[in-house]
Amino acid sequence: MELRGLEVLVVGMARTGRSLARFLTAKGARVTVTDTRGPEEFSGYAAELEARGCRTSFGGHKREDFLRAELIVISPGVPLSMPLLQEARRAGSEIMSEVEFASRFITVPLLGVTGTNGKTTVVSVIGAMLERGGRRAFVGGNIGRPLVEYLNETDLDGGPEAEVVVAELSSFQLEAIDRFRPWVAVVLNITEDHLDRYRSFEEYVRAKLRIFENQGPDDYAVVPAHAPWEAYLSRRVRSTTIRFGLGEDAAAEVGWSGGTIRWRRQDSEETYSTARMKLTGLHNIENMMAAVVAARLCNVAPPVIQDVIDQFPGLEHRLEMVCEVDGVRFYNDSKGTTVASVVRALESFESPIILIAGGKDKGMDFTPLRPLLERRVKHLFLLGEARDRMARELAGTTDMTMVESLEEAVERSWDLAAPHDVVLLSPACSSFDMFEDYEERGRVYKKSVMETVQRGRAGR
Repeated sequence: MELRGLEVLVVGMARTGRSLARFLTAKGARVTVTDTRGPEEFSGYAAELEARGCRTSFGGHKREDFLRAELIVISPGVPLSMPLLQEARRAGSEIMSEVEFASRFITVPLLGVTGTNGKTTVVSVIGAMLERGGRRAFVGGNIGRPLVEYLNETDLDGGPEAEVVVAELSSFQLEAIDRFRPWVAVVLNITEDHLDRYRSFEEYVRAKLRIFENQGPDDYAVVPAHAPWEAYLSRRVRSTTIRFGLGEDAAAEVGWSGGTIRWRRQDSEETYSTARMKLTGLHNIENMMAAVVAARLCNVAPPVIQDVIDQFPGLEHRLEMVCEVDGVRFYNDSKGTTVASVVRALESFESPIILIAGGKDKGMDFTPLRPLLERRVKHLFLLGEARDRMARELAGTTDMTMVESLEEAVERSWDLAAPHDVVLLSPACSSFDMFEDYEERGRVYKKSVMETVQRGRAGR
């Protein structure tokens, strides 16, 4: 892909946009970065990009920037339905996502992982298995490091080339691909999410499944057994399919029962124990099965894989234990931004749960939470933009209270909690109504927990 002299528009000036602008200007492209936010939002980044020869356009997108561009690269938060993008495409501009752009320059095997829940855990486990097995790996994408950062680190900064690139991929990133082709493509699960962006659940599913569309016979598709979208696989996927599932499922090459993962290969069977696994919940067994397959395809030795299964500690903000005080356990699942992820979190505990939920409304149906709320949740605290609709859809399941802040929810949870209870932040919503992102929400929760229990214990 020849960049020198090419007129390129980068839409969005968060971390992805800044990384793109750095690579593009270094390769001689004529770059404009556009963002709806004002320059005060970007501290010194604007001046840094302008010093590299990049034009910046803040405070709203300008039509002439879109129509002048030969290539438009969009950040994940930018929908393809944006009218200016549609007009630019009709005028002849090529439009692609950052992962599509970066993949044009990546020359090592690429593993892609998508799904509604579990993506970050799985790419992190795969990365740990590769590194422990002596394979240099770059782990990026939706996990927080744009793939183009790999190009900056290796091409521009002279860093060592990875042997494998592992990419977490959101539906937003997969919307605008063209030739993107992972050697191993993993889809963990697909449940309702982002219905504030997609016209239907089916449209969201189609965006996820684009991960397979450019694969060939030498590639691999790693998928759940008996997925509702399995008919698509048989019609459209040309790669070798490896299915995983719980129990002794004959349709799944990789299964789990009795505390053991079993992979039935052509002429042998590999087994991995989950007895010492630190991650909780059956969903994490499924996540680990997918990671095992990806790592073995990269020739990581089974003893190394077993070691990572035993020792992987889990991720911050994903069912992360904050503390246990007077028999009350506090868990931070701020990354639980979908109904399905909250279901999995609730299923991970046998103890009574005080649940803190709510945030930005993404248009999802909250009623699938009703049975678990009735059986497992002793009190529900609701906050944020979605709280009124959640209260209507979940009415009658358990005692519930509206709160104005996360700090208030934590304080009132501590007052209600008894020994052996679990206080769980698992919002079922994104964070953008009250926080910068789920990470900030999780940090605020953990800080509030520690301050609240310290005050509470001092007063007893």
